[in-house]
Amino acid sequence: MLIPFYRCVRDADDGCVICQCLHCGETWEWRGGSGKVRFCLFCGTAIEWRETRDSDTPRWKHDLEMRSGDNWPEVRCRLWREESAKRDARKPEPYWVLVERCFYEEGRGERLLRDWEAHNLLGCGYRHPLSAHDAYEILLRKREQAAAKGTPDDPDYTPADELKLTYRYEYRLRRVPG
Repeated sequence: MLIPFYRCVRDADDGCVICQCLHCGETWEWRGGSGKVRFCLFCGTAIEWRETRDSDTPRWKHDLEMRSGDNWPEVRCRLWREESAKRDARKPEPYWVLVERCFYEEGRGERLLRDWEAHNLLGCGYRHPLSAHDAYEILLRKREQAAAKGTPDDPDYTPADELKLTYRYEYRLRRVPG
């Protein structure tokens, strides 16, 4: 069946439109602005414009655009404001906090220097929050680094250090609501 119409397949990157003749099926890039195509550039059939939606536009959006007509920019702005209000009203994701406390080791025992305070906010501000497994791995790594402090496994270890200030750090995880 031969159809004497054409349709816009999609928009090109430079503001042009890719059109397709529904008579012969050939496509071309139309740079005519708002002017309509009067005939097919390949088969020469006199064709008329039929309003069709672009293949990458959802049907509900196309139908809404056709119903609103000249008011489409205001409708689009209202839809965007409603969507952004929904996005802002969502509850923020909880995140993990790595907290530490510090002890000073004296000759007779230990003295608490700093009580539990936030050391690192894990996954805060990222699009994908940090999982419990990943937060636990970070906690284990920090505990291993604290245990290796002052031993030959420590990268900053110097055996001839005369002024030895001995501090001991403890770490734990805390879940904070967003």
